Amino acid sequence: MDEKLEAETGYVYDVRPVGMSGEGEAATVSVETPVMAVPASPSGLKVWPGGEKAFLSWAETDEASAYVVYRAEGNGTGFERVSETEDTEYVDVGLQVGNTYIYKVSAKNTVGEGECTREVSCLSGEASELRLWETASIIGTPGSWNGEGNTCDKAMDGDIGTFFDSDVSTGAWVGLDLGRNTRAMVSRIGYAPRNSTYAKRLKDGCFQLSEDADFTSPVTLYTIDVTDTESGTITYRDVDARKPYRYVRYLSAGEGSSGNIAEAEFWGFPVELAGQEIEFAEIPVKTLDERSFDLQASASSGLPVVFSSSDADVAQVVGEKVYLKASGTCEIHADQPGNDEYGTAERVSRTLVVSPSAISDAVSAGTLWEVRPLRNAGYWRVVYHGQAKELRATVFDLRGIPVADVHIEKGSVDLSLAAQPRGVYLLKLTDGRSLVVNKLVNY
Repeated sequence: MDEKLEAETGYVYDVRPVGMSGEGEAATVSVETPVMAVPASPSGLKVWPGGEKAFLSWAETDEASAYVVYRAEGNGTGFERVSETEDTEYVDVGLQVGNTYIYKVSAKNTVGEGECTREVSCLSGEASELRLWETASIIGTPGSWNGEGNTCDKAMDGDIGTFFDSDVSTGAWVGLDLGRNTRAMVSRIGYAPRNSTYAKRLKDGCFQLSEDADFTSPVTLYTIDVTDTESGTITYRDVDARKPYRYVRYLSAGEGSSGNIAEAEFWGFPVELAGQEIEFAEIPVKTLDERSFDLQASASSGLPVVFSSSDADVAQVVGEKVYLKASGTCEIHADQPGNDEYGTAERVSRTLVVSPSAISDAVSAGTLWEVRPLRNAGYWRVVYHGQAKELRATVFDLRGIPVADVHIEKGSVDLSLAAQPRGVYLLKLTDGRSLVVNKLVNY
């Protein structure tokens, strides 16, 4: 391989086969090296606080062979070059707590160094315990062994004399949800066993971070690998999260461990994200004849909205399309999980009502019946304009089960479905001689 070539230069090579009888005829090969340019400025520079450290990351830049990190203090004047790295992340150490540091990054190659990114500041502060943050709430495995009240919140109450003892043998956990717009750069964890007898049950317990509440793809910060943890004392370990997370937890992973932890602590630095909201209009009543329809919603952040269905047997969601499977009702959820700039949007849910067929919303013209909604939701007035006396109104749900059966006197009656679930109902009206079926939509 010829590695000593220059950009924007033509080269000619003679290639000859060589055998036992000597060299063969030469073949000429021409090569033009591509035009090289100074790389563009890296995008997406993020700087996360870490006390005496700052964690930087940015996106990879085409044609870059290395990146240069610059730092300034205070007002952003007097930048100094602090590192050159081939990676797209950098940890700056030795910072002074209480100072503000400003960073920018450039990309470089053999041609030269490109323009720097926008400047991003970072305040180096003191770590605090996450459970004391205003937005934090305790989450974890519910219940306790033998119903004795030693629930998961006892491991995050600041009292080393209480403990979490779960009725789940393996996999019990306790953690924190820091809120929709708050994330944490975790820098330290702490743990204490229930007592010396149960200290061995902390073995293989681990401290994890996650982007989602289900800990689908958790990041494990630290695993307890000692069994001689001192009872009555919290053992601390320094860790590097390298990026902020919303959810943290202690997972009691050892076989038969059942929690048995007196205190599980997380310490770190808050990162506040911008809020966002979802706009998602009400969904009109659908019929099975329609088979499918498209969803539309938007987030104020401009990030894509993710849809889901509460009941895939009624409606299945694939991307932005809903496929109708059966008559009934379900909730269509619109979510936006956020990113490094925006927090998680509050979920917006809309009720989808699927009618078995295109039954008319009003009684057909020419009948003696009149059905009209009243001002209060879930109420209708049924009026008969004929002479018959045997009048009856029966309401069925979509399973065919009657939920109301009323004998109509004096030609009218008020029907109420206010106590029934939202959805489509069928109203059967009879005067002893004719039958009329009407659809009621209970919102």
